[in-house]
This record gives sequence, structure tokens and C-alpha cells, in this order.
Amino acid sequence: MMSESGGLNWRKDTDVLSKAIFALSVLVFLCAYWRGPMQEPHGLEVAFVSVIMTGVFFIILCASARLAFSFIATGVFFLLVSVIAYLKQTYLGNAFLVSDVYYLTGTHILTTVWKFPHIRVLMIFLPLVSLALLGMAWRYAWTPFHAGHRFRRAIIRVAGLVASILLMSWVLLPSGPFSPIFRKSMWVAMGQDAHLTSFFMSINALKVKVPNLRNTPEQNSYWDKLASGIVADGHKQDPARPDIVVVLEESTFDPSTLPACDIPQCKNHGLVEPNAWTKAWGPMISHVYGGGTALSEFDVLTGLNYGIFGSAGGYAPWSLAPRVRDSLPLQLKRLGYRTVAVYTVDGGYMNAREAYSDYGFDAFYDAPSLGLKSWGSTDDEMFAAAERVYEQERAKSNQPIFLMTKTIEQHGPHNIHPLESLPAPYNQGLFPNLSPAAQLNLSNYLARMDASDKAMEGFEKYFLGRSRPTIVVSFGDHKPNFSGVMNELKITPPDGYKGDPKYITYFKLDANFSTSKLPRFPATDIVYLPEFVLEAGRLPRDDYFAATEHLRDICKGLSTDCGDKPVVYSYFGWLFSDHKVFQ
Repeated sequence: MMSESGGLNWRKDTDVLSKAIFALSVLVFLCAYWRGPMQEPHGLEVAFVSVIMTGVFFIILCASARLAFSFIATGVFFLLVSVIAYLKQTYLGNAFLVSDVYYLTGTHILTTVWKFPHIRVLMIFLPLVSLALLGMAWRYAWTPFHAGHRFRRAIIRVAGLVASILLMSWVLLPSGPFSPIFRKSMWVAMGQDAHLTSFFMSINALKVKVPNLRNTPEQNSYWDKLASGIVADGHKQDPARPDIVVVLEESTFDPSTLPACDIPQCKNHGLVEPNAWTKAWGPMISHVYGGGTALSEFDVLTGLNYGIFGSAGGYAPWSLAPRVRDSLPLQLKRLGYRTVAVYTVDGGYMNAREAYSDYGFDAFYDAPSLGLKSWGSTDDEMFAAAERVYEQERAKSNQPIFLMTKTIEQHGPHNIHPLESLPAPYNQGLFPNLSPAAQLNLSNYLARMDASDKAMEGFEKYFLGRSRPTIVVSFGDHKPNFSGVMNELKITPPDGYKGDPKYITYFKLDANFSTSKLPRFPATDIVYLPEFVLEAGRLPRDDYFAATEHLRDICKGLSTDCGDKPVVYSYFGWLFSDHKVFQ
């Protein structure tokens, strides 16, 4: 039996521990307040996030009846959101939104971020520390609702919980007390580095927003007649159907667009330079930066910019793919093609298998089914697998084949292999005027690009060095972030292009037969690559792709940033309200 003095000492030790935990919990809360709300750029944003933080605190307090636990839980939540928002902005160049949690929970997204050493440490350290703090606070925290009758305590807690939830709901309403914040839009807040304001504003942006533009009957008639004319001309040609191969080169761009990359190793790369088969090439406008390849897949396969659907459009494989009613694969299927996808990682990643089925693919082969290592395949290995798949599909029937494949060799990070481990000459420090971090990332990138050049050369010979008519389209889907270093490097924009050069990569269309003459623009939006494919193959276009081809030519390769806004709005009005390409 514990002695009386021993019991007193135990209670005294517990009391000291409770006080220490309470002091720590207040410190965590204050740190979170300084790192979170106080970092917002303007007073209104500071007040907005402060009220939300207070509301979260009282909701947890009323639900748990533990004061120290409520301080620590609130502080940990806001610290985590702040850290994640900072990391996402640094590595991917865009804000952390509620939709990140809503759409990405339970997917393979962790396999991507795990590859970055600094994030890997945080992924292990932060949850462990947070759980330890929360566990201690729950076990030893003072409970403020311990006095009084049990029923009265319950009434107080329920009333407090309901009042806190109602307050939070009111604060988060676009028409509520912070309506000026919502009127200037989430995208402005994101541009001002209001990370927490953007996060909480995005609660109202989970729903897909279809552009609500209404045309007059005359405008719809204009697009109908224009599209039907192009469609009629296409059906007159009725050529032999060429095989079509599309290669998405993940995280790949033309390094010669960096003024700092002025050595011979930065120029004349086969991926971006024209050759004897090339019919069209040049700068391409991507809609993502540092990541988001699944969004490039949506753009290039559907001919639609995911960004026009609001923030939920950033999760196109879940939110948009099931509602697609027209796409390049669907149009090619209508023309008798067998549509096949060769995917570079596990098909469960970013909902790829289901999304590709929605886009219109007949067959889907992912890395495990091909005996490849997810996230670890070279371009040579991917192209060899694609060739095997093509031969298997060709043996099944004599249908023309549309094959879509992607590579992973340039996926970040680009700083995990030391300079001295790279093949010559990239192990010699070719950029003495750059910072060590920039030199390491750029050297790794160029070494991998040499390997990609050689692999693509063999892949093109396989498909184009034969008598069967074939088109090969390749493009870089976004620039790599170089773990934040790319933001320090100046980028030369294409001549005549006024947009942000951060989003410029490249595309190239090669064919082993004579094609229609294809247009050339200062920069071509990724959404127009399907038009190039159909036009190069002299293939019939349906109304949608015919109208989009007309928009491409009027806007000189630009899409949503086209200067002729009335035409763009009229096009979208016809597309979504009349033609119903997307539902």
C-alpha cells in the first residue's frame, strides 16, 4: 500500500507536471498564432484567421473538456497547416487548399513527397512530436468542466460547441463578416502569400464550377456552322489512319531557355530540336509548375484547361474525368482506333486507372503490370515496355493504335545525387557562377536529359523508321522546381510571348509521312495538342475539336489568356451550355 507521504508526493509531482504541460500548451498555441495568423499580409486576413483559430480552440475545448489539450491541439493543427502550406508553395509553387485534404487522403501522394529528404524528415518528426504532445496533454491536462452537476456541465459544453460551430460557419460565409476577403477572391489571396486565408477560403471551393457563360442564339449558330464546315471538310479526306504515339516527358523543359545554362551541354537536345521527321515544334504553355503531371494529362487528352473549373479542377482525375463527354481518345475511338495507355507508376496513383478509362482508353498498363519499378524506371525502360505493349496490341487486330505513355526519369528531386557521382562532364562543376544548390540541380537535370535524348532517339526510330504511317508527339509537361532553386534562375521567354515564362516547356510532332501544313505560334497552349494530332493525321474532327481548332488559330496558340476575350467567352458559352462537352 502506498504511504500517505508517497501519495502526497505523487499528487504533487502530477500537479507540477500538469502545470508544466499547461505552460507548454500555451507556448505551442502562441507559437502557432505567431507562425500562422500573424504572418498573413493584411490586418483583415490576420483577424479572419485569428477568429477561426479561436473558434477551433473553443470547439476542441467544448468537445474534450481539457484546457491544455485544446491549446496544444489547436496549436498543432495551425502549425501543421502553416508548414504544409509553406512546403507546397516552395516545392510546387501553389497554395495548400482544403481540397488537397479532401481529394488526396488515402491515395499514393505520399510516395511522391517521400522522395524529398527534407520533407521526409518532417513527415516522420512532426506527427511523432504532435502525438506525444497531444497524448500528454490529454492524460495530465486540467479539465475546466469538473465542477457542478453533470447535466449542467453537459449543457454548457453542448451550448458552447453549437455556438462555436455557428460562429465558424458565419465567419466562413462569403457573405459573412469577412466578405471583403471573399470578394477579392482566393486567387488574389494566394498571390499575396496569405497561406492560411487561402486554405480556409478554399472550403467554399470544393465544388466543380463549370463556366456559366450564355450565348445568344446567333453566337451558338456561328459556332455550329463553323464547326460543321470543318467537320465536313475532314470527312471528305478519309485517309488511311496513322498510328499515333504521345509521349509525356515528366518535369522536362528546354534548358537553353535559362541564360545561366549557356554551355554546349545545354543546347541541341534531341527532345526539343526538330529532326528530319518533325512537322511542328516549339515552346508549349503548360498550366502547372513543379508538379501536377496528372493535370497535364487531363489538359492534353481533353483539350480543356483544368483551371477553368475552379480550385476543384486541380483534382481533375477525381473531380473532372468522370464528367468528360469528349476527348482525343474518345474521338479516335470513334474513328476506329484502339486506345492504349502505358503508365509509369502504379495505376492507383492519382486515380490514374479510373481517370484514363473516363478519358476513353481501352487498355491501361501500369508499371507493376509491366514488371517495372514504380518511380524508378529510366526512359529506356519505359520506352521498351511501351514497344512491347504496342506489339501485343498490334497482334490482336489491325486497328490503328493510339498509344499514350509517360516517363519519370526527370522527376524530382534533382539534388540527391552528389556532383561527383554524375557521369562526365556533369561531375566537374560546369556552372561556377551559380550557387552550389543550383549547380547540383541543373547538373543532375542535364545528365538525365542526355539519357532521355538517347532513349527518345531509339523510340522514334522504332516507330518512324518503318513504312506504317505513324505520328509521334512528345512534350515536357512542366518545369521542375529544383527544390525551390528554379525560382532563383532567370528564364528567357519565347519571342513574341507575353506570359509567364515559368510555364513554358516544349512540344514536338514528328511523322513519317507527308502531313497537312501545321501552324506555328510564339507559344502553343497544351490544350491544342489534340488539334495538331488530328490535323497532322488528316483525321476528321468532331464539332468540339473543329471549334477548338478555330479558337486556336484566332488566338494564335493561346487559350484562356487569349486577348480576344469576347471570342473566348463565346466559345466557352457554346462549349458548356450548347455543345455540352463536359457535364
